[in-house]
Amino acid sequence: MKKIRYYREQAKMTQAELAARVGVSPEAVCQWETGATKPALSSLVKAAKTLECSVDDLLDDEPLCVHGANPLTGVPGCVGPLG
Repeated sequence: MKKIRYYREQAKMTQAELAARVGVSPEAVCQWETGATKPALSSLVKAAKTLECSVDDLLDDEPLCVHGANPLTGVPGCVGPLG
């Protein structure tokens, strides 16, 4: 779920900070971001509130399009399908 990473970085939070606010380990956040595991619904809801976005924002696999560089890679254009 690369969008968790995107929104976490936009909030200028570390994995440890997000984990503490959600009530999980930093390793769990890392696993979510790499796609190794998926968060429980309750954790996803807490993460969305903490990151000031919706659960749909975190789950949506549509590309993140921004003007200028891709926020995840620094390459111009859109982020590919995420999730």
